[in-house]
Amino acid sequence: MSTSYYAARDPKRAQRRSMVLLGAIALHILLIWAFNAGLGHALVKFIAPPLETSIIQEEKVVDKPPPPPPPEMEHPPVQVVAPEITINLTPDTPPPPIAQVTTQPVPPVIHTPAPPAPVVPDTAIKPLSIPNPEDLYPSSAKQAGQEGVVRVKLCVDEASKIESVSVAESSGYSLLDDAGVRVAKGGRYRAATKAGKPISMCANLPIRFSLTKK
Repeated sequence: MSTSYYAARDPKRAQRRSMVLLGAIALHILLIWAFNAGLGHALVKFIAPPLETSIIQEEKVVDKPPPPPPPEMEHPPVQVVAPEITINLTPDTPPPPIAQVTTQPVPPVIHTPAPPAPVVPDTAIKPLSIPNPEDLYPSSAKQAGQEGVVRVKLCVDEASKIESVSVAESSGYSLLDDAGVRVAKGGRYRAATKAGKPISMCANLPIRFSLTKK
């Protein structure tokens, strides 16, 4: 509907609407003029700081302290009921009766000593076989009538081998002494022993050269 319709029905109401419209138009014109004249920037600077302060204060978050820990609950003491222990004690068995003690003396124990170990006697060099001196009698000594006894030093080791043969006591004739050494070297002997063990030993062996047979 047009304005003329309301003016025809209610003139006062139409007059108020016209004044409001004119006031709004005047306000817009005033604002446009103020912005053009520089008054709008001053108005913005005046209004902006309080707005920014309020916005920053609203956006600032205040750190709240953490809530206190909950109080510890005191637990009532736990009552432990000891189990009933039944101990069965068996009576000790009586000791066996003491046997009758005899007063008879105990015969002493006689320890028989062990028999002593048999003593093995020591032995000297034993000739096993010796050549006959007559077989080694020098013929020149026979022709010269030389005769006598030569004592030969004979040394035999623990293996019953001849170590050395030498003249210990001469017969007075070199031919007979040499013949006596040959007789001793041609024999076989058993080594001497001590405590049953063979040892090395030397002994004098007499060798007789005689022109007359006895």
